[in-house]
Amino acid sequence: MPTALARAGLDGFVGGIIANDPEYLMARGGEVPYGPAGFVSHSQACMLHGDCMLADGDRLRIFKQAFRTAKAGSQFFGFLDHPFSERYAYGWQSEEDRLSAHRDFLTTIAEECAQAGEPLLFVNEDTCLDFMRDKAHAMIAFDQDTDTFSVTGPRTTDLPLSIAFRGSNQAA
Repeated sequence: MPTALARAGLDGFVGGIIANDPEYLMARGGEVPYGPAGFVSHSQACMLHGDCMLADGDRLRIFKQAFRTAKAGSQFFGFLDHPFSERYAYGWQSEEDRLSAHRDFLTTIAEECAQAGEPLLFVNEDTCLDFMRDKAHAMIAFDQDTDTFSVTGPRTTDLPLSIAFRGSNQAA
């Protein structure tokens, strides 16, 4: 499929869980394995649907853990939902139930970032894919004499790159 999308003029896509094929679900966004050179993807496999809510305790605890896992790994985190309609409700009892779950989840994300003193960044998918492309094209050089890194490569976003090495994270 990535090759067909590239032939159609696209240079990336946002994927989710589709038969768990690696080109649709990747642990880290970037160039698609076995895809055309420069073709990037980002997985958003967290589907916030009413029929995925837990019945006991905190109904959002699995989603919260997914966010915490992505945050701990310095990853983009995205979650999807479908518009509520009369045809199919994706397990939601009502539109208010759906909005309430989203509101609670977004509030948790904002509060956890604020408590950690870390910024919360919202970007659209175009910016996200552009960043994945920037990251995929980054060239990293290490200078042993000064124990420093330099990063070069084309940049299409203002989002900063960083390098994690030997337990530290350095801005690139």
